[in-house]
Amino acid sequence: MNDITHSDHCLSERTLLEYILKDNRSKSKKNIEKYFNLNLNTHTKKNLDKFLNKLIKEGMITKIKRNFYASIIPINKKIIFIVTKVENKKIFSLPLKYRGKIKYFNLSLNQSNNNLIDVLQLGQKFYGSVNFDFTNKYNVNFIKTIETEKSELILGVLCYRNKKFYIQRNEERKKFIEIIPDNKIKIENGILVKAKLIKQTKNMRAKIVEIIGNIDSVESLNKYIIEKYDLPKKFSEQIEIEAKSFSRIKIKDNRKDLRDIDFITIDPDDAMDHDDAIWASKDVNPSNKKGWLIKIAIADVSFYVKENSLIDKEAFNRCFSLYFPNKVIPMLPFNLSNNLCSLKSDEDRPAIVLNATLNSKGEIINYEFIRALINVSVNLNYQEFNEFMIGKNSFDKGSSLKNTINDLIESYISLKKAKKRRNPLELKSLEPQIITKDNKVHDIIESEHLESHNLVEEFMVTANSCAAKFLIENKIKGLFRVHDKPNEIKINQFKKNLNNLNIKFKSEDCVSTNFFNTIISEYGDKNVSNIINLAALRCQSQANYSYNNIGHFGLSLEAYTHFTSPIRRYSDLLIHRAILNDINIEKGRFSDNKLAIQISELEKNNVIIERNIKDIYSALFLSKKTGEHFNACITSIKKFGVFISLNNYNIEGLVPKRKLDNDFLIYDYTNELFISKKKKKIFKIGDPIKVKLIDTNILVGHASFERIV
Repeated sequence: MNDITHSDHCLSERTLLEYILKDNRSKSKKNIEKYFNLNLNTHTKKNLDKFLNKLIKEGMITKIKRNFYASIIPINKKIIFIVTKVENKKIFSLPLKYRGKIKYFNLSLNQSNNNLIDVLQLGQKFYGSVNFDFTNKYNVNFIKTIETEKSELILGVLCYRNKKFYIQRNEERKKFIEIIPDNKIKIENGILVKAKLIKQTKNMRAKIVEIIGNIDSVESLNKYIIEKYDLPKKFSEQIEIEAKSFSRIKIKDNRKDLRDIDFITIDPDDAMDHDDAIWASKDVNPSNKKGWLIKIAIADVSFYVKENSLIDKEAFNRCFSLYFPNKVIPMLPFNLSNNLCSLKSDEDRPAIVLNATLNSKGEIINYEFIRALINVSVNLNYQEFNEFMIGKNSFDKGSSLKNTINDLIESYISLKKAKKRRNPLELKSLEPQIITKDNKVHDIIESEHLESHNLVEEFMVTANSCAAKFLIENKIKGLFRVHDKPNEIKINQFKKNLNNLNIKFKSEDCVSTNFFNTIISEYGDKNVSNIINLAALRCQSQANYSYNNIGHFGLSLEAYTHFTSPIRRYSDLLIHRAILNDINIEKGRFSDNKLAIQISELEKNNVIIERNIKDIYSALFLSKKTGEHFNACITSIKKFGVFISLNNYNIEGLVPKRKLDNDFLIYDYTNELFISKKKKKIFKIGDPIKVKLIDTNILVGHASFERIV
């Protein structure tokens, strides 16, 4: 494939397609030329036209109007499809709103939805989303079927106006539908409800079928979110019976008795599912001066959850625990997640233990995995352990726990040396911490990151990297946690953001973690640092699961997997089984990379849901502050307005273009900024901005602001 190289971008069929598919927005030919910095002589013009025509002919893109090009269908958006053909154990479908020239889309099938072959019939509708990759082109991911009765049900909040009740639907645009009066149900303003749509003459009205609760209530919001995403409300009775039966099982299998070891867990203060415990001691071997012996114990979920059992199948369907600010939808039943598998203090627990020897530089000299019986000495939270680290807390002199804690802290110093040599990405999470109290959102604060968090992270990275090394050394086909370096398009976007911030940087031919870390460390101003950090986070590729090990860019590791959280991640349970049984991971009908794709897709879906949960909670918190003024910073600029982050809360919101300035604003797509036509004022990423909150939409988690001039 011929490439046409210019200053920042390389034009090819692939990069052109990536750019056109980016952010689900049509691209004009003029913007394409600007993006690729094309000097349109006759040769380059012919090549661009050739690439565009070929992509249209192959059904990859469509020309929607004169000199505008777009994806044939929105990517990763929830769309209604209709089944057009079922044959050879394959399902083909078309979106109802369709304008491309492709004949059909193939529906991706995996173990969790393979029964769709029997369920979906010709002509049936379902919700799905389209993804694109350069191997399989366009594919449809199944979300859920549309049953006639369910398709008529909507969620929303009641509003009273003009002496009538209306339901505001859970959509971005505030659509209101009149409620049919029912004397049997007591309703009031601000109540979350489920309602059934009923068409009466020309107008659509709604009949309430269920009261969810008050929109100001955290408990009611949780119920609403569960309904919105069709999340599991509980485990089946058979699964609960199976989970409770494990309480009678005695741990008799061949295990190393390590109950005399002072294992310690370090978790958030509200944690109940303690996956991991750690221990360290000085190595007395004279050939390993200043070296360390460490033990990392992980709950042995595989002892209870046997492959293809009822619990195993349900755990696989869920794949992950889903976290709300004040509750969790667990992957495993309570009797396992919060009891039998949880490494509680003073309780005998089955565990898989990594025994590792470190030298003074934090390098792993040797390691082994064993099945063990442990009894954790103490459950500490991050704050408590951090006080030991800074000398504000201590056990009695001579206590074995005191010695263990001191050795954990000192061995961490060695692990930090190894981390420094690796030079992983030093990006910080900007997620706000939502505090609930008395069934309300009490406050939103910046998440605190302590040195104790770093200590636990390094111990877990050590265990996960050893597990990956074990898979490779024993030639086991296992799931790796892979993270590719950012692609050229994202790197150029990041560099554009730096230019807008007037940040000078040394361009690198080969992208490295050092490139990001150097820039972040050199700009310590909190607001600028946060913007750079956010831009760097957005620049990164999505980490996922794969049989094909390509390493982990963010951690600067040649091999990595997930081993340390089997209570809340199914991938970790699979790795446990692989290590213990020395077997390949090919569950049921899965082969090749389908299992990895399935788990990665479920993880991606969980991330979207958890992000929306935080947005909804944030919108509820801000709903009481309408009209208040805030200091903020511009984090992103789009044609329709600017996204901002509130300085004190790390909550994102939107200032629509019409609320940004009373002058006519020109959107500069190439440089991602607004310019006022008369005043020539420029709005760019990183600019401080003072705003007033004008509206919130709790149902979708949106907050709208206007700029204060």
